[in-house]
Amino acid sequence: MTMVFRYAQRPIVYAAMVGLILRMLLAAQPMFNFDIESYTIVAGIMRHGGNVYVETDRYNYSPIWFNVLNILSYLPIAFPFAVRGFLSIVDMFNGYYA
Repeated sequence: MTMVFRYAQRPIVYAAMVGLILRMLLAAQPMFNFDIESYTIVAGIMRHGGNVYVETDRYNYSPIWFNVLNILSYLPIAFPFAVRGFLSIVDMFNGYYA
């Protein structure tokens, strides 16, 4: 890798870091919306061993996502922050590998 190319990437890396910090600050806000409310319902259903497709009509995602929500619900941080943080990290990887 040439020195010019390596230094040309620095502004992109700095912008990504600032963007991630801003997203985490916004993620920490206690705002609820329909999606977060739905994810909370799904996580609750998963925690008591229910079937999300039977117990709620607010879920139209794959089983992978409700298992991710179940795992995130056990983290010792606020559930909305866990979901938003996880999605921010996924977005960051998508941007990097796209």
